[in-house]
Amino acid sequence: MDQLCQEFQHGQLHEPTNQIRLLEISAVNRGDAEPTVHCQLSTWRVGQQPEYVAVSYTWGYSSDQQSISANTRPLRVYRNCYDVLIQIWDSGNRSYLWIDAICINQADDEEKSHQVAMMGFIYKTAWQVHVCLGPHSDASDELFGCMNHHSSCIGEILQGCVVDIEARRSQDSLRKLLRKYTTFEYLSHLSLQDINAAVKALRQLSERSYFRRLWMIQEFLLSQRAVLFCGTSSIDLRQLRCFYDDLTKYYRETKVQRQTAGKMHEIDMWFPTRNLVALLQNHNESA
Repeated sequence: MDQLCQEFQHGQLHEPTNQIRLLEISAVNRGDAEPTVHCQLSTWRVGQQPEYVAVSYTWGYSSDQQSISANTRPLRVYRNCYDVLIQIWDSGNRSYLWIDAICINQADDEEKSHQVAMMGFIYKTAWQVHVCLGPHSDASDELFGCMNHHSSCIGEILQGCVVDIEARRSQDSLRKLLRKYTTFEYLSHLSLQDINAAVKALRQLSERSYFRRLWMIQEFLLSQRAVLFCGTSSIDLRQLRCFYDDLTKYYRETKVQRQTAGKMHEIDMWFPTRNLVALLQNHNESA
């Protein structure tokens, strides 16, 4: 058989408890019907590895697979993994990546056992965790746009607040400033229809299969910084939590229709942001 046609084979990890593989996407060629993903795998001793991003996602179905090029050899991966690689490439990220389906030899049970035991370390050591939620659907593109705009506005407000506080030191002025620079000012410019749409989109985002994974708890809690990717959009998890908290606060402290408030209560019951991200924030503050 021609050597170029041979399937990719993982090289052995001689110290599977003290080594990890990292992946670099070198190119995505879009000339074919399906884009071809080219990547390179390299092995690193723990403590000597470069900065890398750990990827968190759902595996999907084994019956739905796609071929990529790994170290110039073909490698079959689940469709979700393939889509994640393209999503990360399109985001402009050129970092080293750790993605379990590729960086662990799934055919070697002994290696897999050791590497799975290291996953806490892997996610904690990553400089970022990219949470890949899949393509846009159910108005998630508008939701991410709204959340990013909210974050941008709050950043401008806080910057102005610092300038004003430095100029006016009295406690009375500070109280007025803090009251002035609340996010209610931002949300009050949105129509009730826009806010209802954001609530609905948050609920639908929370129903994605990713948020039903047990592993996500470890991957979120141990990360230094988590960024959510959906379609071509992304947002820092802390910014999402800020948007969610501001939205719930706005609903609770202003007069809203009961039906709309009920929808917010539904999200409050099971949307992971309130409990999980609060734990993440506490973890980061104590780190």
